[in-house]
Amino acid sequence: MNVLNYMNETGTSSRDTAALFIISSPGMIRNWKLKFEVGGYDALVSKKKGHPSMKKETKKTTKSTPAEGSVEALFHPLV
Repeated sequence: MNVLNYMNETGTSSRDTAALFIISSPGMIRNWKLKFEVGGYDALVSKKKGHPSMKKETKKTTKSTPAEGSVEALFHPLV
């Protein structure tokens, strides 16, 4: 966005802007400009590539109240 804003505010060409911002290809700036004109800011936001990461399922431990009269019930704090 900084590159496009600069180009818009100063009226410099994509070639001059690329040289100023040390961008190897002025064509890249032209592509950014076209994407922005068609899709706005969201069109310029890079999207994640590749496969989504696999999430490990975690086992949820459930705390159960021990049965009355069991050894665990003797040591279980009252809620």
